[in-house]
Amino acid sequence: MSGQLPSASIVIPNYNGAQHLRECLTSLQALTYPARYDIIVADNASADDSVALIQREFSAVKIVETGSNLGFAGACNAGARVSTASVVAFVNNDMRVDPSWLTELVRPLAEQADVAATGGKILSWDGKEIDFVGGSVNFYGHGFQPRTGRPADEAAGLQPGPLLFPCGGSMAIGRDVFLACGGFDEDYFAFFEDIDLGWRLWVLGYRVLFAPGSVAYHKGHATGSKLPPHQLRVLYERNALATVIKNYDDANLARILPAALLLAGKRSLVYGEVHLGPYEVWSDDKAADETVKRVGLSHMVALGELAEHAPTLWAKRAAVQGARRRGDREILAMLEAPFQTNCLDVDYMDAQRTVQEVFGIERIFAAAHGAARVLIISNDTVNARMAGPGIRAWEMAKILARSNPVTLAAPNDDPLKSDEFSVATYASTTGRGLRELAADHDVLVLQGFVLHLFPYLSQMGKTLVVDLYDPFTLENLHVFSHDPMEERTNVHRSHLEVLNAQIRAGDFFLCASEKQRDYWIGMLAANNRINPHQYDADPTLRNLIDVVPFGVQSDPPQSTKRTLKGVYPGIGADDRVILWGGGIWEWFDPLTLIRAVARIRETRPEVKLFFLGVKHPNPLVPDMAMTARAMELARELGLEGSAVFFNEWAPYEERQNYLLESDVGTSLHFDHLETRYSFRTRVLDYIWAGLPVVCTRGDAVGELVEQHDLGRVVDYGDVDGVVEAITAILDAPGGREAYRERFAALAQSMTWDHAVDPLVRFCADPHLAADRVAETPAVDLATASRGGDGRRSRRSAISLLEPPPPPTPLWQLPRRALVYAQMGGLPRLWREAQSYVRWLRIRAGR
Repeated sequence: MSGQLPSASIVIPNYNGAQHLRECLTSLQALTYPARYDIIVADNASADDSVALIQREFSAVKIVETGSNLGFAGACNAGARVSTASVVAFVNNDMRVDPSWLTELVRPLAEQADVAATGGKILSWDGKEIDFVGGSVNFYGHGFQPRTGRPADEAAGLQPGPLLFPCGGSMAIGRDVFLACGGFDEDYFAFFEDIDLGWRLWVLGYRVLFAPGSVAYHKGHATGSKLPPHQLRVLYERNALATVIKNYDDANLARILPAALLLAGKRSLVYGEVHLGPYEVWSDDKAADETVKRVGLSHMVALGELAEHAPTLWAKRAAVQGARRRGDREILAMLEAPFQTNCLDVDYMDAQRTVQEVFGIERIFAAAHGAARVLIISNDTVNARMAGPGIRAWEMAKILARSNPVTLAAPNDDPLKSDEFSVATYASTTGRGLRELAADHDVLVLQGFVLHLFPYLSQMGKTLVVDLYDPFTLENLHVFSHDPMEERTNVHRSHLEVLNAQIRAGDFFLCASEKQRDYWIGMLAANNRINPHQYDADPTLRNLIDVVPFGVQSDPPQSTKRTLKGVYPGIGADDRVILWGGGIWEWFDPLTLIRAVARIRETRPEVKLFFLGVKHPNPLVPDMAMTARAMELARELGLEGSAVFFNEWAPYEERQNYLLESDVGTSLHFDHLETRYSFRTRVLDYIWAGLPVVCTRGDAVGELVEQHDLGRVVDYGDVDGVVEAITAILDAPGGREAYRERFAALAQSMTWDHAVDPLVRFCADPHLAADRVAETPAVDLATASRGGDGRRSRRSAISLLEPPPPPTPLWQLPRRALVYAQMGGLPRLWREAQSYVRWLRIRAGR
């Protein structure tokens, strides 16, 4: 839409504003907007001459009569609903606007797809002072306009930039977005509904921009000034808490809501001028009554209304949080003045500081302005005997911890501990503890079946990094190849959906090699994750998927103790050791290697083959059939325990001892699809330790070995080729020392520091994927505020509670009336009678 402005409707909420409308509408009719626009006045049952004035003097203006006073929010929504334009702009009835007001307000919406709303500059009526050029919000939801009253010259050089919220008196928003996200919350009636809308838009993944070129002039408080302070205060207090409840994420709300409620109570005492002395237990003041200012009690009225409508409010919260597209960290940084007080009483300010400290509020906002908190969720055991997935998670945590607060979540009860990052545990089957961990972080890095087992992780508004280094659907084609076809098909279909769900949910993806990246780009394209939004954000797609292979440690390996030669039973001090450096999985070919060793030993009995691990440390990983076949073959050839050794699993921190005492490292596999996209991670250990390699061609590591002359590459199942390759390396002058320099040079380019760099860069500026932000989530706030028949009902929330008790029998009513009269006289009896009648109506569904 760049270069072409869309159609627009200008909606003016009005209640008894006839004295303002003429100037407002005259300025709107003089706009220089180059596209079609119309003007809609949403009238809240005005009792003055508003409607007649419009009909008489501004016949082109459309009038929407709401039938009752719905407040600012309800009137704006009513006007937006009848609009047929692409954009809706809102302006107060006591404003006039510059001719370019609408053009400047709408242009960012047309030029930037992720901008949902804009707010303009508002000056005083005479143009000499600032009214609104951006606002701030404190942590308990109260809004401020810090530059109001300052000279207008101070706003002359302001540039466009992000706003937490636009002022509802001068703003524009895409109509479809406005309606889909629920519009203004009509239960607010007036005040802070624009803060709530702006905050909600950021939660839903949109952006809101300040458009300083759009200028309006405001008489100021023409409507609000008609309300007494205690009525205004109810709206402020109630609406601020509602904004807090709806928009914070779970972890932050758990700390902020109790703090906000305590402070509301304290403000009630301050504004009510309640002296606490008579309430102390040993006070001599026994009076039963006290005169309290209404403005003080207004806080309690606000809390009472929220309590009455708690189910409705929580339903709204569920709607907003269920559609969340952006985490709190990015949003909270825009509150600007989270600790600003709205009560200058000394005791109150002391109480606010105390509450902030006790509930850790300051830490929340310090984190929002600091580095993103990263949670790496391992789906595999992280302990002394961990396998590839656990190792990968551990090493990524070590590197990321240099720049970000990092927690590594492990599914086992005995994880390794680190001085560099936090380590936590969660239940691998139930996820117990994982939700709380995720809630306290900004970025979630996950792998395997984690998202499938705990799908709520994709619904928490966190930035998701999906680690795709292991193409398990390809591996499983081989793992289940001996099962009945129906079972294989069902397993494949199930695992493919697990993978597709990850691809649809992720914001950034990791893979192990450029070849893998091509494969995963195809999967992303099939799931429509490669689309115009992503392409426009980065045509290279590196901001969507990048290569983070396995790495090697920066420091060269150092032996800590002897583990093989002259130590392990059956291996002599002068023997030559062939090392198989990892587990024996179904797609590997240990059988060819065992047969080759049997041939070599006919002339070289000192040659021994050592399998570093055959029992996976994760008890949830089943034993591989290939392991049993390898052991059976070694027994058939008479080699098990004398020439071929099967170790259970080597501790991660001791693997260098095995590597340094070996003479050749091996990795053989079959010719199938898994090979093409694999990345043999344990071969990197050979490179780290300078251990010459014999491996099968066809995978990324095989290409690396061949390219850098790190050993020998053999054909699939070629026993003669393996015999020749191992013998050549064992007989080479200088042995493994001859390879040292080429290994050392390559190892430095493959350290974990280099490998994890794309993830480090992403976590320095984490963001949702461009196409996820571009989605239009639907948030139906109206449904949460209506009864079952769709009519608006102030007390329809009772339907969400337990069934109400039966009415008091008629014969008991006189007795109850007598009790209330004795307690508080006729006034108390009258209040209780009114309350009882209202309750009967609610129970009847009226």
